[in-house]
Amino acid sequence: MEYIETLKPGNAYFKFNVLFYINPKQEKDIFPGYFYNYESIVIWKHDNRKYMYSTELVRHMPFPDFNGIAFIGRTDKTKLIICNPDSTEKFIISPPDFVHVDEYERREFYAHFFKNPIIFESFDDYFEYNNKKYLTVKISKYENEYHDLGISQLRYLDVETGEFLPFTKTIFITTTDFESGNPHIASRNEKIDL
Repeated sequence: MEYIETLKPGNAYFKFNVLFYINPKQEKDIFPGYFYNYESIVIWKHDNRKYMYSTELVRHMPFPDFNGIAFIGRTDKTKLIICNPDSTEKFIISPPDFVHVDEYERREFYAHFFKNPIIFESFDDYFEYNNKKYLTVKISKYENEYHDLGISQLRYLDVETGEFLPFTKTIFITTTDFESGNPHIASRNEKIDL
């Protein structure tokens, strides 16, 4: 893959080279917020041809060797799509089950209370384990469509096999922040490193 171009409706058109994805946080002027959470329309170039998987806004992340891209769609977050450089689908993956649920129960958060299905929420850099890089994906389960009460965790995906490692190092608990004084009642994420 030679480069990836992204188009954010309402904003400028950007052309990024591979180095951008090695250290995206250096581009603070373009992405002042958390890089891995932005959504865009993605076009990329491979073997002198341009490819686009979807015309909808998606979260996306290229792989460390830049031989493919992972997508989480805006409309259907119950599947993660891994594309080859020529935009053919390599894997369509469903969210894995939660692991270490006892960590939530110790904090009086019980997974069976949350009725909505597990969704893929975002990407979060890479996780190195046994000298191999895994794509870090945040999965979540919420009580309602407002995402103001729920549980999440980071899971580590082997993009060559489509399998997740059977553990996590980080979980999250989302609660409604009634004490903030915010009239719109904001959600609050508590990150817990295991």
